[in-house]
Amino acid sequence: MNTLRRSIVLAFVALAAASAQPVIRDVVNAAGRIPSGFPSYGIAQGALFAITGSGLGSDQLQQASFPLPTDGLGGVTVQVQIADTTVDAILVYTSSFEVGAILPSNTPLGTGTVTINNSGATATAPITVVTAAFGAFSIDYYSGTQAAAAFNVAGDGATNLNYQSQPGTIAQPGQTVMLHGTGLGAITSDETQSGAADVSNASIQVFVGTQPATVVSAGRGTFPGLPDGLPAFPVPTGIAAWDVIQFVVPDGITGCNVPVVVQIGSYVSNFVWISISAGGGPCIDLNTADFGDKVTLSGTATTGYINLLRTTQRDSTNGQVTSIGTEIGTANFIQYDVPNPVTVRVSQYAFSTLSNNLDPGTCLLQTFRSVIPTEPVTIPPPTGPAPNPPRVLDVGDAINLVNAAGTAKQLKKTKDGAYAAGLGSSFAIPGLPPDNSKLFLIPGAVTADNGGGGADIGPFTSSLKLPSPAFSFDNIDSIGPNVDRSQGLTVTWSGGDPDSYVNITGTSFNQTGNVSLSGSFTCSERISAGQFTVPKFVTQAMPATVSNSALPPIGTIALWTYGLQPIAIPGVDIALFSIVLETQKRITYK
Repeated sequence: MNTLRRSIVLAFVALAAASAQPVIRDVVNAAGRIPSGFPSYGIAQGALFAITGSGLGSDQLQQASFPLPTDGLGGVTVQVQIADTTVDAILVYTSSFEVGAILPSNTPLGTGTVTINNSGATATAPITVVTAAFGAFSIDYYSGTQAAAAFNVAGDGATNLNYQSQPGTIAQPGQTVMLHGTGLGAITSDETQSGAADVSNASIQVFVGTQPATVVSAGRGTFPGLPDGLPAFPVPTGIAAWDVIQFVVPDGITGCNVPVVVQIGSYVSNFVWISISAGGGPCIDLNTADFGDKVTLSGTATTGYINLLRTTQRDSTNGQVTSIGTEIGTANFIQYDVPNPVTVRVSQYAFSTLSNNLDPGTCLLQTFRSVIPTEPVTIPPPTGPAPNPPRVLDVGDAINLVNAAGTAKQLKKTKDGAYAAGLGSSFAIPGLPPDNSKLFLIPGAVTADNGGGGADIGPFTSSLKLPSPAFSFDNIDSIGPNVDRSQGLTVTWSGGDPDSYVNITGTSFNQTGNVSLSGSFTCSERISAGQFTVPKFVTQAMPATVSNSALPPIGTIALWTYGLQPIAIPGVDIALFSIVLETQKRITYK
């Protein structure tokens, strides 16, 4: 009986140990969060890095105090092994799903492993140690792409947070801005103590939008602080891994979300945003459809949209061009609860790709990494009361469309209450004459109405005008099937509304084993400019286009532009009518 009892106890102990087994998802720069596997991935000597996953530490956040420990925090230790050398990481904070630590400056360069020990349970993951690879903190520390943890420097040396939602915190061209991050490289100070002020030896380039900025200084520093509630992972003020780069905002750049990126050698940081205006007043995003009006939603809100989209897939092989165009229309009108009043710009409720567009002459890059689990993952059911589901509203049997040639189409009501239909098509296939005669979205006015209305929403009408000549991606056929990521990429266009904007987007997917990497950039320019070069620091941070299956690798380059018009409907808070024209091509980023 004692033997049976002992076996049962040991079984429960083993089960408890298995459930507490730490799992590492990734090891990243604690600021930039660029996932492992990307061209700009690397943990710099002396940087603050983050181990993400589950079961890494106790459920309660533990924050270290000075001197920072190497022998454990909350039952957690971290070691880094490169070749035959093992170093103890300097612990800064621990939690169940993230542990932050300083990589000692004497850590050898190269590839190796990180081992985390949580009260005897261990897990390992690969790490690449480099001399310098900067990551910029965003205001919540760990999103990777968001408003920068940056401060404007006044003439008297005073600083204030660059944060567009607060008056008087917008930078001006010619003003110095302090960008906070980690990863400038090794230092000689004691990294367990506070107050390091070492100056980096790294050769740094800072780009604001796509323009190079003058770097004033770069080195270890301290952090002035953020609004209440930020960040999610506070660190002791004065930790030796904290870097500050001071740069001067170049002339001619303004906007509410102007990307900032730091390049050191071949390593490109994450992209973060600052706000800039010519006189330091309210910022203005030029390429965001904003009609100057805002609306406050509260209680029960009603919003709607009608979107007409043309996507043209154009590819060329050995001088032979294939072009397939597809036009579709969708519409939806929804009523939903808004527990807390919120004031928004009307444009924020447009077709999703139309809101928060970049300002002309700027680019943004986003990176994602996913791992297909070797075993099925069980997602726990949500807890708490379910919110009231949105209610799809009836606006009539169909939404009627008429183009400039008098051709009529209808968006028919679907089973779920939304409205949708195919509108037109075009093709150019080798051996056959091209046919654009079935296109619906032609230059001129397109009107939309819902006839006599429906049970929930009464009659409305709206109109949008497509410019002549039509927008054209001019050099799409001369862009080869392969793009050298180290050289950037130039695109040219013509036609369209000269007072509007064009958006340039590129995607690249890299599938190796059970790991999938995806990179996506978006750039913006005035249509009147006629061309744009995607900078080298953008394309070289993209993953190489690779497929590990029989399917061809997936990479794209695309240009798109849009028109947008509010629809005035009694009882509806926000309704918008939009038309998007996109032309894309498959390419491989080498």
